[in-house]
Amino acid sequence: MEMRDEFHAALNATYAIERELGGGGMSRVFVAEERALGRQVVVKVLPAEIADELSVERFTREIQVAARLQHPHIVPLLNAGEANGILYYTMPLIQGETLRSRLARHDRITPANAVEIAIDVADALSYAHDQGVMHRDIKPENILLSAGYAVIVDFGIARALDLSRTSVTPALTQTGVFLGTPMYMSPEQAAGEREIDARTDIYSLGAVLYEMLAGRPPFAGATAAAVIAKRFVEKPPPLRAIDGDIPVWLERTVDRAMAFAPEHRFAGAAELLDALRGGDQTAGARPDHSIAVLPFVNMSADPDSEYFSDGITEDIINALVHVPGLRVAARTSSFAFKGTRADVGEIGAKLRVSTVLEGSVRRAGSRLRITAQLISVADGYHLWSERYDREMEDVFAIQDEIARAIAKELELTLWASAEKPLVARGTQSLDAYDLYLKGRYFWERRGQNLKKAREYFERAVTADPAFALAQAGMADCHCLLALYGYVSSTEAFEPARVAVTHALTFDERSAEAHAAAGLFELTMGWNFDRGERELRRAAELNPASAMSWSWLGNLLPLLGRPADAEACARRSMQLEPLSPLVNLLAGMTFVYTRAWADAVDAVQRAIELEPLFPPGLAVAGMLKQRERRFSAAIAELEQAAELSGRAPFIVAFLGGAFANAGAQDEARAILHELESANADPWFRAIVYWQLGDDTAAFELIERALQARNANMVVHARHIGLEGLIADPRWPLLLRRAGIPDPVSPSYASLRPVPARV
Repeated sequence: MEMRDEFHAALNATYAIERELGGGGMSRVFVAEERALGRQVVVKVLPAEIADELSVERFTREIQVAARLQHPHIVPLLNAGEANGILYYTMPLIQGETLRSRLARHDRITPANAVEIAIDVADALSYAHDQGVMHRDIKPENILLSAGYAVIVDFGIARALDLSRTSVTPALTQTGVFLGTPMYMSPEQAAGEREIDARTDIYSLGAVLYEMLAGRPPFAGATAAAVIAKRFVEKPPPLRAIDGDIPVWLERTVDRAMAFAPEHRFAGAAELLDALRGGDQTAGARPDHSIAVLPFVNMSADPDSEYFSDGITEDIINALVHVPGLRVAARTSSFAFKGTRADVGEIGAKLRVSTVLEGSVRRAGSRLRITAQLISVADGYHLWSERYDREMEDVFAIQDEIARAIAKELELTLWASAEKPLVARGTQSLDAYDLYLKGRYFWERRGQNLKKAREYFERAVTADPAFALAQAGMADCHCLLALYGYVSSTEAFEPARVAVTHALTFDERSAEAHAAAGLFELTMGWNFDRGERELRRAAELNPASAMSWSWLGNLLPLLGRPADAEACARRSMQLEPLSPLVNLLAGMTFVYTRAWADAVDAVQRAIELEPLFPPGLAVAGMLKQRERRFSAAIAELEQAAELSGRAPFIVAFLGGAFANAGAQDEARAILHELESANADPWFRAIVYWQLGDDTAAFELIERALQARNANMVVHARHIGLEGLIADPRWPLLLRRAGIPDPVSPSYASLRPVPARV
């Protein structure tokens, strides 16, 4: 029987195989659906000749040790087991490609990008080594590139196989399991030494970095034995002899990582990481290829044209994101300096960039004047400047010219040809584009401004129905208006679904369209696997966008993956450290995963960035409720409710806080307010539940399910509702509605709130 058939027969009750990805000498690799959770996973199946020579019990135990590794640049192990003699282990399905695939397409990788990848891998190694786990097979095939980041697979597998073997046999040795991979293994591994330490991984990473820079491995030969032998009698060719543009410091870093004697290498991965980040005595490994685009100043006679100058700025940011090797500060972080008197030195230090682009926009009728200047953070000198006096119809061409001029000034090679613009028009209608920019202007201001944003996006779609960005914006508005409770989910569901479908149909490569699809599934569609795929695709298409990672952080707890969720939340904050919304959504992720200290820190940062941010104040109030500080909690929730225009989402949690504080009259007054406003059933169910009226609560929850309330599945994990999703009626209702039962979090560490009265 073929292995796929054997595997299917043995594990069909647990996994449904979808397709085979391939594999190496050590395993066959399948994509499968884990039936219990309805999620896609990668299943690696060991050949029978290897499995027969292992202790299954010991192998499974060692996999459990490796599965404890939780790091943003390590793909975690999920499970391991044996069925009918078939030994396997599983991990999440990560969208992206292997470093081997990237090298096969491009041969060499630019020094800046190679250092970025090496930093991510070294960061993961440093963490794992601190946990006492080595990899022992670092190679391009075990490094995945996903959404601009590198992640390592198969951490701990070599150790598990080594420690669980019952004998040293040809089947095991021939796979390279214990020796590693000849082109990348350290001399001590190649010599078969049993006592090796973390410096063997440092050597392997050095060899991978060498190949990225040189376009070939440090050692090559006709056979594995020949490759192994060469490291004992030869040194690899100097990197700068292959490419004189490789910095001296980087060549020395690789040489030290690949030193023959372990004691001559970096003492640990953390030391290698410092060397890669420090570069040529600079503040970072990517100092010459980073930029912040400050909001262009509106110089038009009409002050209401500010939406247009903001839109031009955002489009230039989005264009620069697609320049390989250029790190671009995200939109919200750059816009944090709007209207301030901060100098370029301060901006560069806070955003970790070496250049700043600033400019102005003047619009008069059909005429447009845009000025732009690129400034060096190090000395404040202007590196490049230009003025464009054109017709309005040339707006896209001007943005493209600016992006190309910056790439040329920074000596970066564009992936696009001269004929292929960095700035996609998106629409041939200037009226639709203008309306879209107005919608985006109000979208950024959130709250009740979302109604204005939706109106402008709808008008843009009327002007050009095939305008994917406007369709995506309209879908986002419908989802968030339902999330706040400003409109009913019943009213929002179908327009959001149609807009998402149109956005993806008209531009399948639009990051905004995929992000809108992910947000829709998170809020009202409830196909969480599809939501994850769409959000990861959005992050891949626009690596500078933090929102995709933010929504992923809110979605992944529903799939039972708290560590992945927290990693996404931290990545979003790295991309947008000055965004109140990003910090708040990260805080909500930490609430859902019960990482309380992280939740408090993230929410506090959100409020520090925007003291009157209603959702930030609301979540801060919930956290105080958890600490039994009810007076302070109610005060913050009341302030948040007023600032939000009495958004039902916030008002409902205010009612819950009153109920948990024992203030029944105030809680019932909130119920009356929600009923008078004809708020979605879910918001009233929250208050009834915390008042102790389970019957009324579940009657409303059933109605909320039928209405596909945008809040209930995710926000049921908020503070004060711990017992709700622990109630056996909760998963039954979800299953009746056709929703995969989200994995309930553990509340063991939760400090109790008072019993419901």
